[in-house]
Amino acid sequence: MAPNTQTTGAGSLKVKGLKPADVLTPMRICFRVRVEDIPGALPDRCVILANDFLNRNLHRDFDRERDYAHTPVNIRNEGKAWIILDVNKHLEPKPDPRTVELVPLRVKRVEGSLEYGTVHYANLRSYTSLFPWGSRRVRM
Repeated sequence: MAPNTQTTGAGSLKVKGLKPADVLTPMRICFRVRVEDIPGALPDRCVILANDFLNRNLHRDFDRERDYAHTPVNIRNEGKAWIILDVNKHLEPKPDPRTVELVPLRVKRVEGSLEYGTVHYANLRSYTSLFPWGSRRVRM
């Protein structure tokens, strides 16, 4: 079950119970967003969204070594999509993807900033199971 969330002024979000000390907790953040609402250059939309969320809630930037953003196929177009952010993907022992906490959020652009709120999707765990936790490691 996702933690309670609340939207506050200027589009910021505080996930209740989530503290900067939780930077070592593996989480899968699932953003429901209209891709054209994410500001910035087209190829960077996932990272821009990840940075915005992580800075507000964990006081850090997206880090390709620690995090992974699953990019939807329509990121360069328009329309709704799920952007999945795996936070703290390389923790040891490796977390069981079936037990990693899912935090589903809807994202809207309001007056130039992103606003987050709660969203419910009954089959979210089934959908996210299509995407490997933390992506696949490249073998050399």
